[in-house]
Amino acid sequence: MSATEKAAKKKKDALEKQRLKEKEERENPTVDANGEHIQTVAEAKVEAAQLQEMLEAGEAAVEEKLKLDAQRMAEEPVNTEPVKQTEDDGHLETVEEVKAKMAAA
Repeated sequence: MSATEKAAKKKKDALEKQRLKEKEERENPTVDANGEHIQTVAEAKVEAAQLQEMLEAGEAAVEEKLKLDAQRMAEEPVNTEPVKQTEDDGHLETVEEVKAKMAAA
């Protein structure tokens, strides 16, 4: 191969490389018509992995909080006294009676 043939081949290879680069940019744009970044599949996968890690960390924190709450409740003394209820005399209070009772309180 002579020097001119090598130069011609080099030029042809450079043009082919440029053509492929332009084709890639046309077929897989990274910016839309408004200049906004278009997320690639690789970027979406990275973001999804980060979100999944955040979700799992949140779930672990909730599980830990539930465990601590259950432990705290188990350590608290239990009130076994019966709940004192007022005796029902069967009288249904009117709105005026309830208002009067609330005003007195």
